[in-house]
Amino acid sequence: MTQKQERNRQPKRNRILLRLGYFSVIILALILFSFAVGIWSASNQILFPVWKGISKNFKECSQEGEKVWGKSCGNIRITKQFHFHEVSFLSLNGYDLSCHGEAPCMVPGLSFGNRESRDVLSAYLYLFNKYKNILIVGSSVGASSVLIALPFLRDAKGLILENPMFSFERLILDSPESASLPNWAVQSLIGLVTTRGKFDLLLSPENSLRLSSSVPLFFIHSKKDSVVSYQHSESLSKLYPGMSEVWFPDSGSHGFIWDENRTEYEIRVRNFIRKNIK
Repeated sequence: MTQKQERNRQPKRNRILLRLGYFSVIILALILFSFAVGIWSASNQILFPVWKGISKNFKECSQEGEKVWGKSCGNIRITKQFHFHEVSFLSLNGYDLSCHGEAPCMVPGLSFGNRESRDVLSAYLYLFNKYKNILIVGSSVGASSVLIALPFLRDAKGLILENPMFSFERLILDSPESASLPNWAVQSLIGLVTTRGKFDLLLSPENSLRLSSSVPLFFIHSKKDSVVSYQHSESLSKLYPGMSEVWFPDSGSHGFIWDENRTEYEIRVRNFIRKNIK
């Protein structure tokens, strides 16, 4: 090949390399865009979960929801099944039961016990001035909220905690979806959720349990729970320096232990209450 032919081929080669470069940049941009869309969508599902077609304030209740919680999903304002009256008290958040039920959200989305724990404390302080014996029951995020508030619940007679999480970070790391993702992607998701939800990882059941030992705890968690592994409660009970009891039944999914084990559930809870209220 002559030098002239080589010089003629050089611009063509450069054009091919340039096109390959552009193509690589486009492919990389598409990959990054797909990742951004995917992680944003995942953060939406975490911050704004939808369960069985039930709205946040229970004004709309699906047939599937009624199978779980009864007529109108247990909204006694609609069913008028029980006589009741409502009370209002000052919350440390400035409102009651943030982002749950009919309460407004100063920051949209769940915070997995972080902000909700302040409402638990507000309710406790209200009741503390009126009643001698206070027991607190929580399930799922409710149980985690109670545990985060635990250092301030020193005079409570006991806590009954159904399927709490060890921490938000561990909840995400333990999820089946995270098993198929690289660690950097999971950590990115955790960072995005906490940034959008405006809460941090320091307020957690894991950290709060180290700061208290005076309140008896009763952990209830099904081994069949596919949302929060029963090992979360197992770790929490081992971490707590005070008195604690555990019950890990072999049946009942997340939030449905009583439905599968009604008699034993009520006996165990009743015994815990009698033991700690004297």
